[in-house]
Amino acid sequence: MRRYLFLSFCLFVYLLEVFSISPARSQRRPNLDKQLIAAVREGHTRSVVNLLKQGANPNAQYTTTWLDVDTPKEITVPILTVSLGWFPPFSGCFESIMMAARRKTMVNTEIVRALCDGGATIGGAEDEDQDPILYAIRHCNLEVVKLLWSRKSKLSFSQARYLIEAAKAVCPDTVNFLVENIKDVNQRNEQGQTALIAIASIGPMFEGDRGNQVMIEENLLQHGAQVNLQDKDGMTALMWAASYQNETSVRLLLRYNPALDLHDNGSRVLHISGGIVRLVAPTLGGRTALDWAHGEPTIERLLKMAAIRRHPQD
Repeated sequence: MRRYLFLSFCLFVYLLEVFSISPARSQRRPNLDKQLIAAVREGHTRSVVNLLKQGANPNAQYTTTWLDVDTPKEITVPILTVSLGWFPPFSGCFESIMMAARRKTMVNTEIVRALCDGGATIGGAEDEDQDPILYAIRHCNLEVVKLLWSRKSKLSFSQARYLIEAAKAVCPDTVNFLVENIKDVNQRNEQGQTALIAIASIGPMFEGDRGNQVMIEENLLQHGAQVNLQDKDGMTALMWAASYQNETSVRLLLRYNPALDLHDNGSRVLHISGGIVRLVAPTLGGRTALDWAHGEPTIERLLKMAAIRRHPQD
């Protein structure tokens, strides 16, 4: 009888353990998740693998309180995004400064792979800070982009968003990968920008990135980017390049016979020349690329020569 009672008690304890009713087991999972987040943040690949084997959740959420410019707010991101070196977004100019500083940061690809193998969900994020693919693209982490792209269940945002973000990050290899995996390079974002318009509208850049910028523009043009498409301000890639006095980009775009008589809608009021931001009065008639050159002699000469070659009788 005692043996029977003992065996029954053992069976009861076993069932509690199996169905996660016991307090010890119910507390184990959150602890494992916290340990997993810590291991990911510290870059301990072996610990990540071991914790996943013990049952840690590969979709655990990391929550932090970020002091924004206005009010403190809680930000929650998947652990997969944390593995890419995620940091809370800054506001204003600080965001671009921090992104530039971290863009070339190496990430632990093996941790990303381990999380993917462990069942991490890729795709379906509602916020850009929660999308690891977008985050990897912004940091120019091509190998991670390839890995996540091959494991995604679905895309969180439109294909245009990913290609445009890669262009804005000035990552030629990432742009090339996405161009090969996206059907239409002329898709637009909410501002009406295509990837070609986005890369042309970046503005003054360091000389090292200037070559990458032109490389991306040429890649997009060779894959069917339409040179005459306009964003919501009516700006074409040529208008942007002319307004920033980007001679190399202007020369490249002119090889693809852009329309020189297109006008923007006259609403853009900022002009950057020589690193100086100037206010420009709105105009009802709009401006052409030549107008946006603002008297820069080299850009004006290139545009006028292109017009003469097309209409020599004029």
